[in-house]
Parts: sequence; structure tokens; C-alpha cells
Amino acid sequence: MAEIIVIDVLRDNHCPPSTLLKPGDTTDAGYDIALADDAIIPPLSQVPGDLVRTHDLSAFSDSTLESIGYKDGALPKGSPYTIKDGAIWQVRRRPPLFRTGIHTLPREPVGVWFMIAMRSSTATGWGLRLHNAFGVIDPKYQDEILLGLYSAYDVPVLLPKGERVAQLIVVQQPPTSLQMTTNNGILQDRANRGGGWGSTNNQPFGNHLIVEF
Repeated sequence: MAEIIVIDVLRDNHCPPSTLLKPGDTTDAGYDIALADDAIIPPLSQVPGDLVRTHDLSAFSDSTLESIGYKDGALPKGSPYTIKDGAIWQVRRRPPLFRTGIHTLPREPVGVWFMIAMRSSTATGWGLRLHNAFGVIDPKYQDEILLGLYSAYDVPVLLPKGERVAQLIVVQQPPTSLQMTTNNGILQDRANRGGGWGSTNNQPFGNHLIVEF
């Protein structure tokens, strides 16, 4: 019989027990997470953003800069990038964070981490998405779980407190150590064998997706 791992979580007092972190059937992969407050979830086009300096111009090759229309120290009108002070500036979206009222505690065992994923009914019915596709919560994280949500449709979504929108999945991972090495012989052999990304079933469509500047 598999060992049962006990993990502590903490729920805010104002969040009813019946609306947050609902375990389903014992064979379910995750635990439902609900909103701790009423929420208006904006479409992606309405997510606020700030103009942020990302990299110096010198960080990019000349061919890359030419590919985005950079010429004579300027970019074409309507470009999604801005150049000033010798750097590239871009609009960085800052999604609103929605409270769940659920906090993790530091007693979680080593090798156990949480994954946050959208409920399939929420994703298809309301078009809700997580900005980071799925969330990864490290074992030592002990603050409130917040959800960066947006609507994939063109209209905002209004949901009440207690609406289940995501699920918390517990993942157990054995201790792992990655070792970085360089072996030009192996790399060359792999380069010569063909195939690669997307080449399964003799369909090497992935090769056409590699952009060379």
C-alpha cells in the first residue's frame, strides 16, 4: 500500500471551508481551488502593462535588429518595441492576481511540490487562462496562493466568491542532480542523425520552424 503523505495548508478565516480546497474522489489528480473574493477577470487585451527596459541594444546581433525593422537608430512606426537610451523597451503585461485564501506551510516534505492547473470546465466554459500556463509552487513557499488569470475571450468574466477555477496537484519528485558537461563528439553524432524536434513518424516539420537570422 502506498504511503500517505500529509501536507499542511492554511485557510483564511473569511473563506468558508466548503468553498476552498475541495478534495474530490480519492482517484482525482487534484484539489479544487476557489476564489476567495468576487472577481472580474479581464480579457488579455485589457490586462494592464508597463513600458519596461528589457535589454541593451548591444545584446542583440545586427541581423536580429534588422529583422525587427531597426535601421538608422530607429524602428518603424507601429513597432511593438521602443528604442531609447541605447536599449530595447517593451510593454510587459502585469496580470491581476486573484486571491484563493489558501496558504502553504513550511512543513511540506522534501521532494513534494505543487502544480496549479486550470479546471477543464473553467478553461472551456469561461475561457479562463493562467498567465504562466501552469503554476509551480516550490516546497518552501509558504505564502498565499494567488492566481494570475485572464479571459481568452474578448469580454471580462464575472465570477463570485467560492467559484472553483483551478486545481492544486501534489507532485512527488525524487532528489535529482543535473550535471552539465560538453561532449562535442556526442553533439556532432546527434546533429548528423537527422530527425529532431517534430520528426516522429517521419514528419520533420519541426525543421521548418527554426528561424535563422
